[in-house]
Amino acid sequence: PQHVAGQMTDLDLILAEGFSQAGLPAIEVLRAARHREPMEHLLQRIAVAADFPVPDFNPVFDLNATSELADFIEQRYLVDR
Repeated sequence: PQHVAGQMTDLDLILAEGFSQAGLPAIEVLRAARHREPMEHLLQRIAVAADFPVPDFNPVFDLNATSELADFIEQRYLVDR
């Protein structure tokens, strides 16, 4: 992902899917129909978005709460830059 990002210019933020082993900050998406357990190896998890309650992790966003998740990302990475 860093190689691809290095080729892009004039961007404030890049969101990418499928790089769980890259060691970068990650928002894990969990769907009850696919898997209910968070990945253990995802050390840089900053949040979870799920369609069911996820105990023992904070913050957890509802999959349909896109505005709240966008606000979280903005506050964490874009404010005061």
